[in-house]
Amino acid sequence: MTLARPYRPLQGRHPSLAKILGHVSHICRIFVLFFMVGACAADWLSDISQAARQHGDLPADASIAVKLMGDAPDPAGCPQAWQLQLQGGEHWQGRVNLQLTCPGSPHLRWLSVLIAVHAPVVVIRQTVRRGDSISAANLTRENRDITWTHAYFSDPSRVIDAVARHDLLIGTLVTPADLSPPLLVRRGEQVLLRAGNEGITVTDVGTALNDAARGEAVRVRHSRSGRVVEGIAVDQDIVALPL
Repeated sequence: MTLARPYRPLQGRHPSLAKILGHVSHICRIFVLFFMVGACAADWLSDISQAARQHGDLPADASIAVKLMGDAPDPAGCPQAWQLQLQGGEHWQGRVNLQLTCPGSPHLRWLSVLIAVHAPVVVIRQTVRRGDSISAANLTRENRDITWTHAYFSDPSRVIDAVARHDLLIGTLVTPADLSPPLLVRRGEQVLLRAGNEGITVTDVGTALNDAARGEAVRVRHSRSGRVVEGIAVDQDIVALPL
């Protein structure tokens, strides 16, 4: 004869209400802490991006992305507002170290950030050979990553008429090192010779024997006498002669 066992619920399978509420409370605390940290980081990213746009030497149409490389203090930890200052000699782009100060407090904090910058800059659209002047047709603007460089032009007008120091191929980012000043006088072309003193100006014409930018020396063959004189390029096709 088999005796029926009395029903007894299994222990541990159904946690108590107190345990359930405890787990929920713990999860909520983690969520709230995560949300607060995320919000604080977002505040810092916004503040640094705004400072870079305001104080950095960046194109007006640049896009800026900031990444914190370490823990940032809680913005609420300063009664007024944390003040950001670049470490000496740095720029508002690339990896930089920011000094954080709280007005009225002697304590300093440091924050390392990466400021990534993209902007439309001047690039070569048509190949330019060494020694040639650059025209508007040679140039275009493209959105490029300029995070790690300060050598670029955002305005094509600053490049037009400059002379290429070496061959510039299609797609090349134009930098100041690629250019020589625009030529005012070109070899073989006719120029105006000008000499003057105390309001009296004498002019004549001649043929330039060499290229010259503003302020450079020019040798000119006088059209009537054939004599070679030397002056200074002062304007387009104008050479000033010493008296």
